[in-house]
Amino acid sequence: MIQDGSEVLGEVFRRYNKDPLGWYITLSSDKKNRSVVLIQKDKKVWQIKTHHITPYRNISLGGKAKAGDDAGPPMMSFGWRSLSPDLFKKIQSDMRRRGEVSTEILDEIANIDPKPLDESIKEVVGGPFNIMSNPVSSISKGQEKLDKKLGLELDRLILKQEGSGMYG
Repeated sequence: MIQDGSEVLGEVFRRYNKDPLGWYITLSSDKKNRSVVLIQKDKKVWQIKTHHITPYRNISLGGKAKAGDDAGPPMMSFGWRSLSPDLFKKIQSDMRRRGEVSTEILDEIANIDPKPLDESIKEVVGGPFNIMSNPVSSISKGQEKLDKKLGLELDRLILKQEGSGMYG
C-alpha cells in the first residue's frame, strides 16, 4: 500500500521507539534524482521516495515490503545513542586531529544500545546512515516492485500538478 511519506515515517518512528535495536537506514537517489530512503528492521523494509520540486516543497511517497533473506546490511545498526562525556570528548579530539572518528571509537559507539527517539538525552549521536548508489536491488523482489510503484505514482502526481499550472 502506497502512503504519504510522512505517514510511513510516523509508523517507523512509533516502531523504533518500541524496539530501537536492529534498525538500518540507507540513503540513495534514483535515476530521476529523487531521494530514496530505505529503513530496514528484521524482515520488513520501508521505502520513502521523494521528488524535490523546490528546496521548500516536495512530494514524498512510501510503502512497506518484505526484506530479503539477510538480517540487515553489514554495518552498525542505526540508533539514537547516549554518549558519556568522556566518549564525547574523544570524538571531538579525533575530529580535530584526524578529521574523522577512529575505528576504535566507532566500535565503542556500536556497543552502546540505541535509545528511543523521544527519550531525553544530553550528549547523543544518531546514525549511521548507509549511502549506496542502488540499494533497492540488493534487498528483495518485493522491494523492487514497491520502488517501481512509488516511481510511477510520483510521476503521475507530478504530471497532474504540472497540468494544473504549478510550474508555469
